[in-house]
Amino acid sequence: RNAVGSDDSDWSVNAGSTPTGGTGPNSDNTTGQGNYLYTEAGGCSNFYLLSPCYDFSSIPFPELSFFYHMNGSSVGTLTVEADTTGAGNWVTVWSATGSQGNNWLEAEIDLTNFQSYITKFRFNVNMSAGTSSDIAIDDILVRNVPPHDLQITSVVGPSNGCGDENVFIDVTVFNYGSAQETDYTITVNQTGLTTNSISVNETTPLNDEDSIVVSIGPFNTALGGVVDYATDVVINNATDNIPNNNTGAYQHEAYALSYPQAIDGTRCGFGTVDLGATGIAGEFFWYTDSLASTFVATGTAYTTDYLYSDATYWLEGRAPYTDFFAPDNKDFEEGTYYDFYDDGLVFDAHYDITIDAVTVFPLGPGDITVNVEDASGAVIHTTTYTHLTLAAQVSIPLGFDVPAGTDYMINATGTNIELFRNKDNDNNITTAYPYNLDDAVSITGPINNLFDAYYFFYNWEVTYLGCPSERIPVQATVAPSGLTPTFNTTDESLPGNGAVSTTVSGGSAPYTYMWDNGLTTADIAGLSAGIYMVTISDVNDCTDTFSVEIFNIISTNEIPSISNLSIFPNPSNGQFNVSIELDGIHEVAIEVVNTLGQVIYSTTPESIAARQYPINLTDVPAGIYQLKIRVDDKTTAQSIMIK
Repeated sequence: RNAVGSDDSDWSVNAGSTPTGGTGPNSDNTTGQGNYLYTEAGGCSNFYLLSPCYDFSSIPFPELSFFYHMNGSSVGTLTVEADTTGAGNWVTVWSATGSQGNNWLEAEIDLTNFQSYITKFRFNVNMSAGTSSDIAIDDILVRNVPPHDLQITSVVGPSNGCGDENVFIDVTVFNYGSAQETDYTITVNQTGLTTNSISVNETTPLNDEDSIVVSIGPFNTALGGVVDYATDVVINNATDNIPNNNTGAYQHEAYALSYPQAIDGTRCGFGTVDLGATGIAGEFFWYTDSLASTFVATGTAYTTDYLYSDATYWLEGRAPYTDFFAPDNKDFEEGTYYDFYDDGLVFDAHYDITIDAVTVFPLGPGDITVNVEDASGAVIHTTTYTHLTLAAQVSIPLGFDVPAGTDYMINATGTNIELFRNKDNDNNITTAYPYNLDDAVSITGPINNLFDAYYFFYNWEVTYLGCPSERIPVQATVAPSGLTPTFNTTDESLPGNGAVSTTVSGGSAPYTYMWDNGLTTADIAGLSAGIYMVTISDVNDCTDTFSVEIFNIISTNEIPSISNLSIFPNPSNGQFNVSIELDGIHEVAIEVVNTLGQVIYSTTPESIAARQYPINLTDVPAGIYQLKIRVDDKTTAQSIMIK
């Protein structure tokens, strides 16, 4: 209060700027919109503002704090004085003189010397001459401020969700003491399925009324469960004067992570490969690509498609996880209560899911029926909940197990009390279909296809296989079969008189044969010219596929494009020359075949009009061989002898 009779003017309450320009604050310190106290220059010299009497005997660390504003060219002195006698014996405990700049400053006065006294305080302004000398004060506070007092004011961690191997806890430490702290330790103790304790020593200077956020970790919540964190801060180089505010706590629920292990597969030769999965997971998902969005199979075993070479597949584990989605309440758009209950929502389940609960907004007491139908309209789940109160919001427990599938429908047929839906008379509501919960479930639209409405069911609680693990590679190896066939061919010289005789080495007998013309024996006959494919398997299911060609052998005279053909010397010691002249440019290839039908020499097809081919067979055993000459699509053959 203002003093009476002992000064020559009073302090005033003001908001905004003071009347005199170039001095005084523009607003209060607290919010910029409130009031403050000030002294207005204008001929008066002394302004006294008196406080109540204070008894500090029960306050161990008393402090007087306030904000002051002293701006102008002729600012005088602001003094804070104390009287412990009750007789007006004022003693100065703080003062400032002259302009301090156009901003609010904080003053803090230690009052521990006054603990044994009943004390009154006086704010005394001694005004200088001139009008640019307004002085203001705001936010006057008498409080208990110990020298050393660090407090934990906030502990923040992850929300409920999937476990994590790298969890950090954010701890906010506030310095309520008057001393600057430069050596303090924050500790976080984790309890639950996994226990851990991590301490961090901080040397960041922390002034009074300053705070710091320290991230402490990593903690591991991969095993899931309810996880508790207890925090503590300790001043290392001083005694915390108020130690009972040094702790904090945080709790969240984690869902266990999956740790799949791959079982690679190997087969001998072409075919399907069996792969496997083990480890920790509620279910295993198989993918053909590390980034694929759609899985190709689930389960602990997977058989690949028919493979001709090695392939890599990807394995992912998931664990049951509960989450919420869809609009969480009816207030996200306009709407009305409604009683045509065949309307509802269409949804897809990309995995097997459980709809644990939905929220509805009934008009009053009554029976509320919830049905889930499959794409054909058959009811697969139904339940009726009797609502007995006037509560406007009800969570209905369901426990509906829904297998993976599309075009499911949820409606309220059978309900006898109106339920809220989002829609207005102008049909201008914009809904956000589809509503998705990760890649597990999607509300695709309303049953009636009126996409400007949302019907009945809010805040779905769904349990599904979430928390996917990191995808790991699974290797399908197609090893060489080790099968080596030898084909003894008889080329077609008359229509359909070609033949193949097959012998196999490698692998383990007996062998099976599957020709592309449907025959299943090692030796086949009655063949026309062409390429034939055969798949050979041994007793251990080692499989490989081979090709063999039957040529249509005709006489040289039957190939009109050949003008001249000679082979010399024949017989020889293995050195032969083939001279050929054609009537133009044609594709020519030469090969030499032994009596088993094996090609022992060949040339690359080339387009020529004439050429002499030197053939060196000196490393081939003596005997009779067949030399085949192909011109375009016609083949002729001559016998050659190596002596």
